[in-house]
Amino acid sequence: MPSLFKVLLDTMPFAAARGAAWRDHRKEIAELELHEASEYFRLYEPDQHIDIELPQLGDDLEAAVQPIWAWSQASGDPATVKHVYCRVRDADNVGHRAADSISWGLEDETLTFRRCVRITQAAGAQTMLPLTKEFVVWKWVVHKGYLPQNATPLWRLESIVDTSLVVVFAYDIDPSTGEPVPVDITDAADPAQRELLRGAADAAKELLGKVEPVAPPPPPTPWGENPQGGQGGAQSSSAPWGFRVTQGDIWSHSGKEPKGGSGSSGSVSGEVGETCVVSTAPGRVLVVLTFSFCCERSDFEPGGIVGFARCYPHLLVQASIPLTKIEASARLDRPKHMDRWEESGRDMAANCCKPSYDGWYETISSLLVADTNYDDSYLPGPKLPFWPNFFSHALVDPFEDFGPTSFHVVRTDRPDRRESNEGWVVRDVVGAPPKRTFKKVSRQGELDNIHVAPRLRLKRIKHISFPSRNPTPAGDGIPYPVDPKAMHFDEIAMAPFCAHDCLHLHWRWSEGIDVTHTFGWDGGLPYQKSGAPMVPENQDVWLRFRSEHALTYHVVAGTDDAPGHMYPHEWQVFMHHGFGMAVAITGMIEMFLAQCAFATLGGNAFFHDDEGKGITVAESTALFYWVARYRAALVNGVLTAVPRITYGEGGLDLARDL
Repeated sequence: MPSLFKVLLDTMPFAAARGAAWRDHRKEIAELELHEASEYFRLYEPDQHIDIELPQLGDDLEAAVQPIWAWSQASGDPATVKHVYCRVRDADNVGHRAADSISWGLEDETLTFRRCVRITQAAGAQTMLPLTKEFVVWKWVVHKGYLPQNATPLWRLESIVDTSLVVVFAYDIDPSTGEPVPVDITDAADPAQRELLRGAADAAKELLGKVEPVAPPPPPTPWGENPQGGQGGAQSSSAPWGFRVTQGDIWSHSGKEPKGGSGSSGSVSGEVGETCVVSTAPGRVLVVLTFSFCCERSDFEPGGIVGFARCYPHLLVQASIPLTKIEASARLDRPKHMDRWEESGRDMAANCCKPSYDGWYETISSLLVADTNYDDSYLPGPKLPFWPNFFSHALVDPFEDFGPTSFHVVRTDRPDRRESNEGWVVRDVVGAPPKRTFKKVSRQGELDNIHVAPRLRLKRIKHISFPSRNPTPAGDGIPYPVDPKAMHFDEIAMAPFCAHDCLHLHWRWSEGIDVTHTFGWDGGLPYQKSGAPMVPENQDVWLRFRSEHALTYHVVAGTDDAPGHMYPHEWQVFMHHGFGMAVAITGMIEMFLAQCAFATLGGNAFFHDDEGKGITVAESTALFYWVARYRAALVNGVLTAVPRITYGEGGLDLARDL
């Protein structure tokens, strides 16, 4: 069975460190000397405070390898990272606060949030596993990492990993009481295992700078050789650091008695007249929190138009006993208002907007969206970024309209495809007749993604006119005065993509997109199937907003609709897909073509500023996003902003629940 360190090599930060070590030194982890290991890892005490400052920009570093994240972890709250900042390249590389905090725990319907994870064993017993410092056995910072494409079954996207955090919680479930007790990772009933585990723990502590390398008992043996069989390098002075830290079996039982009594054995019936003795040693559970921060890549949305910096706040669970259910919640809190990392020499007001016509609010708001599916799109070929071409339905201000409602966004109780042509939603599709039918795929829930960002304002537009090919009741080309509020110019949501302090959380993309990084889980593996949720097949996900800028992502692995054991020594991964901060528009040609298409297909309306000059979407970011959602038209002689997606009575609720 593997050591604790070897188990951690399955996590994203450690797998990336392994990839970087091979790239840099052509060495596996077990071959690394201490000074080489220190390039990638640092061990912290469980109650030690961590502050990762915003990295300096390297003059010769490309965006793809430039570290850009800052974060901290308070000493008394090991399940939380706070003050998470990310440099935004299109905003003069100013650090923007991506999150006030990201926390794991368990939230109930009353919004009570406990620092714990709940597990259910095969026999039905439930146990709360506290995410508190007394259960922390290791806390690591991984300085850098590299994941090649398809590096492991879990981590399949090429990534350059920035400074990241790994927090390891370990529990023994007392068989007498059913309660969790802290684990001593240096203890084992078997003396040989105990020696190996202690050697591995001491090797890890060498990266604290507090323990000298372990002095071997004479006579020394070459590392990798053990007269008793197997590998016994923990006793060898010639063993590399990486070999010593990967010794021992984390799943070996402690020599200590269970808390509720000896409980060391019991009896069950075998054949008639026989009795067999079985061990009742504690079941062991590992809960690992990893906060993986990645450098910029254009592999988040399908078109590769936007460079994203990904963050993966993973929770991973592995046990020595079969489990039937695991429940956990992640709280993601953006700041109420835009917040920037003060840094001299930078334009602190820089962003993707064009100040002459574009304004923005400092307040952070949310947009919750369901994507269209393959044969529900508008025309063959690339989609233009109008809302009805990408979105099936949307909630523009979910907290304002619904409060702390739970949205069931990944559903194991919806295993089949389904569709409706009842006209609940009508999409005014550009280049095709309006669409009244929409479709959902297996496990697709109410909605598919979130954009959490400030709103824009369109300024200085005084008149809108219509060309002669679309005569108005009042005559060709007559300028109609604009009421900014009535035309919804005062609060413009950015979608389907944006780079203005915008956090994107996607757990599903449209079916029919032939881009691997948008594929969902299938056959127990990620990035396998177009249109499938990017969530393991045995998991249900609910989303709840606690404010317009704070949300909870609640997961249940193993529901009544997806029953079955989660087998021992297999990882369950929560929020595998992570989220992304948009940092730059990288597809400039694609953006230019979209702007040209908007100018010709976005509607027969001309926009004029306060000097009478006509402006286009190329001159105003706010106008670009407005045209994506609305078209200007005369309705009963009144200038009106006509939404490109409309709903019949109760249609939005029916569409969500399909």
